[in-house]
Amino acid sequence: MKLFQPAPIKLEVTVKDPWWVDWFKRVSSRLGSGQAPQGIIPGASPYVLQNATDWDQDIIVAGGTVSAIEYSQDNITYYNLGVVAGMFRLSPLDYIRITYTGAPTVTVVTR
Repeated sequence: MKLFQPAPIKLEVTVKDPWWVDWFKRVSSRLGSGQAPQGIIPGASPYVLQNATDWDQDIIVAGGTVSAIEYSQDNITYYNLGVVAGMFRLSPLDYIRITYTGAPTVTVVTR
């Protein structure tokens, strides 16, 4: 008597983050990063700052002699924000470019 033996099955699985990974990121972003605001010294003008974290960041630009503040998602196309000071929200991987002749005070608040 011969037993039935199925042919081997080849499975290819694409692993994606489980549903709860996105949920956790959304919930934890509301709790805050726990980091204190950080003052940074801008480099040469135009100064480009990227949010390289997994958190939203507020960038506070004050003082100095600023001629333009611009926003970008790709570091290629920039959009002039029409102001020379203020607080600007950057999502992860977004950029802000600050053009100045007198260095402003720049503070990063990670949310």
